[in-house]
Amino acid sequence: MRTKVVKNIHSEDHFFINKTENLVKQSFYFPNMRKCVVNLISNCIECILVNKKRRKDEGFLNPLPKEKRGNYNKKRRKARHYKVRDFVAIQRTQFGTGLKLRPKFFGPYEMIKSR
Repeated sequence: MRTKVVKNIHSEDHFFINKTENLVKQSFYFPNMRKCVVNLISNCIECILVNKKRRKDEGFLNPLPKEKRGNYNKKRRKARHYKVRDFVAIQRTQFGTGLKLRPKFFGPYEMIKSR
């Protein structure tokens, strides 16, 4: 009898636990009402299917550990820092014809300002 009452009230709009319990309390009272409402709603197929879509997809419980890898890019040269009044030679790019006869560097140039 109790489950039929709760089932009829819940099946009208498929409210969740608190709202269904309040609607049942307005008309009826019986001991362990909350337990009966929770049990019925947790087994309601329509509610399970609707709430399944809203839920987040299953994933990892903990974040994945980051791999500890060193920096092995040691071949790259470090940037040079020049001061004002230093003489600098700029290396020529390897584009064009007659590359063997051209000098490898432009310059020397005097630094006027540095960043």
